[in-house]
Amino acid sequence: MEGYKTAARGTKMAKGTGSNRGSKTQATRRPGDSGSGQAKRQAPETGEAALALGHISTNQVAALLGFLLGVKSFLITPTFLTMRLSTGAWISVILSTAVGVFAATGWLKWSELTSGLPFFQALQATLGRFLGTLVCALITISFLVAISFSMRLFAGGAVIGLLPDVPIEILLIVLIFASAYSAWTGLESLARASTFFFAPTLLSFIIIVVTSMRDLDLRNLLPFWGPGPVEVGLAGFQLVGLWGILPAFAALKTYIRREEELRTGVLTGLIAAGTTLTASVIALLLFFPYPSGTRLSHPMGILARSIYLGRYFQRLEALFIFTWFFPSAIQAGFTYFVILVFLAQMSGVNTYRPFLPAVSLATFAIAAMPVSVHKAAELLATYFFDSVGIAIISLGWVLYAVARLRRIKPPGAGGDQSTHEEELASTPS
Repeated sequence: MEGYKTAARGTKMAKGTGSNRGSKTQATRRPGDSGSGQAKRQAPETGEAALALGHISTNQVAALLGFLLGVKSFLITPTFLTMRLSTGAWISVILSTAVGVFAATGWLKWSELTSGLPFFQALQATLGRFLGTLVCALITISFLVAISFSMRLFAGGAVIGLLPDVPIEILLIVLIFASAYSAWTGLESLARASTFFFAPTLLSFIIIVVTSMRDLDLRNLLPFWGPGPVEVGLAGFQLVGLWGILPAFAALKTYIRREEELRTGVLTGLIAAGTTLTASVIALLLFFPYPSGTRLSHPMGILARSIYLGRYFQRLEALFIFTWFFPSAIQAGFTYFVILVFLAQMSGVNTYRPFLPAVSLATFAIAAMPVSVHKAAELLATYFFDSVGIAIISLGWVLYAVARLRRIKPPGAGGDQSTHEEELASTPS
């Protein structure tokens, strides 16, 4: 993929090019068209042809979202959840996933109303130029800070559990370089990597849980409700901030092959991430009775270290942390891609790559600020999970309501399309 492609370029293609720069064979047509006559049909000037700019499938969207939301399962997040909610933490995670699905539905409905518009232009069409720009800028900054702290958590866990003699700055630089390179290569490469590493990551988790069954004690899950059903229930709603970075999928609106399939991929990725985090919390409670597990800085790594499969398999932790490096790089690379796309859209340019060095340096500067892994986890929980993340993921239904009030409809659905067309016409070429 040659970098970011704006909706304006998609409009130009609809007017006569009939091809996609990222693909030599894909014709520019609306999803669902078939036959030689229909294949030549040109999209209207509302920019619907931007849908043809995508090259990733529904399964790849699900894998990307799964890594984006689920990598926290292998970090210190399960420890912080059990520290806060004891044996009822896993119930709160399940409830937060259900609330997250509801919140994500609002974003998806708004995305359908603004079908064919890139994220930034869709925000401007819904909220107006000034407010739309402000919201996009705030979301971009919050994503940058969140992924920086997340990378610090992985690097810190790797240092504590596997490489105690390696400076954490070195691991941060390696992770940032890998993430920046993956973002540079483009979304298609990230999507392929996500599907490739999905199986090894899942297998590592299954091996850890199954081989540790000898230490399993279901009594460690009691008392069932932990601090109480009311507190666990309220925490479930508050923990929806765990999925606060989910609206990053909006950057994929003009990159997916069929935009109507975006819903399936996003919800599948969210449910997969919620299931993984729930299983991680349960595993932590089963194998480290509360409150002993609240002192672990990388619980899944410690579980992996406890596995003994013979004299030649005594350090599986090294293999698993090496495996988990790639999901962390995919998570960071995809977040980089989203941030860069938003920056390119706000700047009105056709490529995101010039922004990559600045974003990489900013990530390193932010990630190096916390003095410890626990401090980074505390900042991530306080800044993002418990505040900004809740606001971002809840914004979807607000955008949907405003879009309905402004009578914004997808191309071809009828109604007042003046706002929709104005925003497309103003997209820089």
